[in-house]
Amino acid sequence: MDNESVLFKVTKGLYGLPQAGLLAQQRLKVHLANAGYNQCPAVPCLFQHVANGVSSTLVVDNFGIKYSTRAGANDLVATLQELYPLKVELTGKHYLGMTITRDRKNRTLSLSMLGYTDKVLQQIKYIGSA
Repeated sequence: MDNESVLFKVTKGLYGLPQAGLLAQQRLKVHLANAGYNQCPAVPCLFQHVANGVSSTLVVDNFGIKYSTRAGANDLVATLQELYPLKVELTGKHYLGMTITRDRKNRTLSLSMLGYTDKVLQQIKYIGSA
């Protein structure tokens, strides 16, 4: 306390701070660059490693990882764990709230968000015909 004011220093991030997202992105970009992951100049949240073939995307707090070797994926996970606690799901079946179903034989990919349509219809108070 100083003259009835509370003074504090923010060292990582502060929820609600308008620039928090930008600061977190800048911190992540430097951290990943130090480990050999560079941000793609044309796609702001796409990172690619200089040598191990790993590409990753970041959307809010979801990382999607494309890798050819498990060692490459493990390297990125270890690098990210230096900054964040992670929940790792290597099957690639869930991303950004979507369930991803891939049929390699028929070369199809399906995305679904169970309950999404019902939720939107409730929000807009849609009354359908029976």
